[in-house]
Amino acid sequence: MYAASVGQAPPLMQFLIVVLAEWLSRQQETFIAYLKAENRLLKARLGRRRLIFTDAERRLLARHAKAVGAKIQALVVRMASENPRWGYTRIQGAPPGASYDD
Repeated sequence: MYAASVGQAPPLMQFLIVVLAEWLSRQQETFIAYLKAENRLLKARLGRRRLIFTDAERRLLARHAKAVGAKIQALVVRMASENPRWGYTRIQGAPPGASYDD
């Protein structure tokens, strides 16, 4: 049964993968919502005062930003290569929930 369809997971495995992916997506959305709320509260508490980061904190933030940028770049390149007829505007207008494989 499975050997006949090499390269394709059995239906039960596909179902489990979809369920797991949906659960992970919900968990990630919950975590992002928490972080957004936390940032709003911190900004409200600071008022107009400016955050002053140390050099080590700046380096840490820059390292994380670079990693996120690399993942986004890889996603855009993958979308463009998988969909050669899509133009810049189609990729730019892709749904915000579009995800990438890590």
